[in-house]
Amino acid sequence: MVRVIVHLHGELKNRFPISNTLELDVESYTTLDELIGILHLTYDEVIVTLVNGKACGLEYNLVDGDRLDIFPPLAGG
Repeated sequence: MVRVIVHLHGELKNRFPISNTLELDVESYTTLDELIGILHLTYDEVIVTLVNGKACGLEYNLVDGDRLDIFPPLAGG
């Protein structure tokens, strides 16, 4: 198991009313793509994912202590 910290931004914060910061234990070799599924988020809701402040592809394997930032698409006009 690895422990990761997930920060949800924008409208995604409303998905978890207790806190926009989640500490999760996931299986070793869990990918960022799999984590998005674990959080019950869709690809329409997620536009940018950062791991430890850097953009990563969905195939990235999470490691213990990773800090993730997940952003929704920008809205407005």
